[in-house]
Amino acid sequence: MDRFNENVEMLCAKRGVSKKSLIAHLGISKSAFYAKLAGVRPWFLEEAVGIAAFFGCSINDLVS
Repeated sequence: MDRFNENVEMLCAKRGVSKKSLIAHLGISKSAFYAKLAGVRPWFLEEAVGIAAFFGCSINDLVS
């Protein structure tokens, strides 16, 4: 798992946010979300922007 995926997992856990609510915010399927989180499918830039907006952080925060 890469840093981006680790940070998404960590932010969900740390903030008590369900992955279901993040999936709904992104407007993608559950299977697509978990494939991306597992590194099987790539994230699109608009999804990274959506995740950053959801958590109120920058994309840079998600990749570092």
